[in-house]
Amino acid sequence: MGNRDFAKEEKVKKFFSALLLSGFFLGYPCYSQEIQKEENLSPWEAFEQKRYVEAAEGFLQGNDDGGLYNAARCYHEDYRVNHNPQSLEQAIRGYYRVLDKNPRDRGTMTNLELLLQEKQNQQGQKNQQGQQNQQGQQNQQGQQNQQGQQNQQGQQNQQGQQNQQGQQKQQNSRRKPGKQRKS
Repeated sequence: MGNRDFAKEEKVKKFFSALLLSGFFLGYPCYSQEIQKEENLSPWEAFEQKRYVEAAEGFLQGNDDGGLYNAARCYHEDYRVNHNPQSLEQAIRGYYRVLDKNPRDRGTMTNLELLLQEKQNQQGQKNQQGQQNQQGQQNQQGQQNQQGQQNQQGQQNQQGQQNQQGQQKQQNSRRKPGKQRKS
């Protein structure tokens, strides 16, 4: 990735973080109450400190739709940053719940589509790895069988040679030169 792409990505991250923290993300207002945690952190403060799961739990304690969206968004961010598969599932469920209440929310639909694509890509990669592992095991078994057959053939050849040598010795001992009789 070039420096321009990295700088652009950082700007995009800052922009979306600012939107989320300001109470608006992709046109969806956030009306969540700020609930204090044991460490006196509001969900927003937990989010700023990249404690996404804790922030999501704080947003879920509120009784409003904005809290539900913000919680899904926090799980989404936790998955994106930490690759936590449980957060992926939680974010997808949260976005579905938001869409149940507001089916025309384009921001939520977009985020849900992104996560569903990501989940599908993950499953495809797992299937591909499983197939590769299965092929590798089959190849390994095939090689072992081939080696076993070669070893067996080698042993049979060795036994055959030993038997031939033994027969030749017996024949040679029977033909010992002796006195020939004249008729």
